[in-house]
Amino acid sequence: MAVSLSARNFGVQKARGQFIVMLDSDDLMTRDYIARHIQTFEQFPQADLVYCDDCLIDEQDRPVRLIRRPEYSSSAAFISDMFRNGFPPVHFKNCIRKSVFEKSGFTTSAWPSLRTTI
Repeated sequence: MAVSLSARNFGVQKARGQFIVMLDSDDLMTRDYIARHIQTFEQFPQADLVYCDDCLIDEQDRPVRLIRRPEYSSSAAFISDMFRNGFPPVHFKNCIRKSVFEKSGFTTSAWPSLRTTI
């Protein structure tokens, strides 16, 4: 599915909350997804991003495949891994502090309007 980064940027700019969760039209969350991520932020207030494993399901909601995300002991290891393969191992479908986008300039016009395939 092609996603316009400018549309995501616009959504982040308009968001009023502290946290951002980006979902595509075919994504589903468990009922406790957001609460569990917020609890983790409360437990680790220095964290900027909280992520989890993904479970792919079929049209009948049956599990097809579990995608396990690696655990990182340091942000340096995470950032290194993120760019090692040319794409992030942790997708933006997870919970990120809005301030990360603001500090990075990700939502400004300085970033080109690109399209990415997810």
